[in-house]
Formats: sequence, C-alpha cells, structure tokens
Amino acid sequence: MEAAAINAALWVLGKPLDPVKDGLLEAWAATTGLAPNIRELKLELLYAQAMLDNARDREPRSPALVTLLHELRRLAYSADDVLDELDYFRIQDTLDGTYHAKN
Repeated sequence: MEAAAINAALWVLGKPLDPVKDGLLEAWAATTGLAPNIRELKLELLYAQAMLDNARDREPRSPALVTLLHELRRLAYSADDVLDELDYFRIQDTLDGTYHAKN
C-alpha cells in the first residue's frame, strides 16, 4: 500500500515539474519578477521528488507516512494548477507580443 502511494506521489510530482524543466517558464518568469518564486517552487518539488525516490527503495510501515503522502499529492496538484496557469500567461504574452526580456 505504502509503495503504491509513493509511486503515485512521484507521478503527481512529475506533473508540476514538467513546465519548469524546459526553462521556458523560468525565462518568462524572469521578465515578470516571478523568477525567485518559480525557482523556489521548483527546488521544493525536486526536494520532495528526491525524498520519495529515496523512500521508494524501502518498505515504509508508517501510517503517518501514508497521510503525508496524500497531503503531498494534494499539494503537488495545487502546484501543478499554479504552474499551468503561469504557463498559460507565458503563452498568452508570446501570442500578444508582450514577452519582453528584463534588462
């Protein structure tokens, strides 16, 4: 059960990491002053992913871990929603021609 929860949490964490892996969202965020926020979120997601990767090789037996994994999954979905919305604004800026590099 716990191993399945860890694998599910890893899958969910991969979703919000996708838009920041290619660098496009981070480059856009630099033009809007959001770069530190995006970088911080990316680091937190990577940290959580690394911890889950480490836990996947073990057989956890803690009910508290299952509860935390469900909370992590919920938070990862929220992060995914936020990053999707930011990516939408990045694309809209590109289409509108309002994508300007910060000097």
